[in-house]
Amino acid sequence: MPEKERFKEIFDKSPIGILIYGSDGKLVDANRSALKIVGCNWGTVLGMDLFYNPEIQEKLLDLDKTGPISFQGRLKEHVKNAEQICQNSSLFAQFYISSIESGYLVEIQDITEKREEQKNTCQ
Repeated sequence: MPEKERFKEIFDKSPIGILIYGSDGKLVDANRSALKIVGCNWGTVLGMDLFYNPEIQEKLLDLDKTGPISFQGRLKEHVKNAEQICQNSSLFAQFYISSIESGYLVEIQDITEKREEQKNTCQ
């Protein structure tokens, strides 16, 4: 299998949500898992802007020095108008952001259930 096709298959079939953003913070591509996790279709997910949250924007400035960043949070805290564009706007997710030549690679996993279990265990 040619390398390009292999990477396309990995992108398409990964259980981890993968979003590719341009250097301007605008979404370029998203795999099926990402769309399923956030509860959006391709037309609405295009409204996602990586620079929406000022905290993330600040961290991205040092990304080349610090390496990939990782954080957890509710989708609605990190996506502009999440309540209007995403069915799962209140999901709690683990985010990983890496710098790539054309912009940013964002990986996302739904950890809502895991977080709820932890909260219940601590009570």
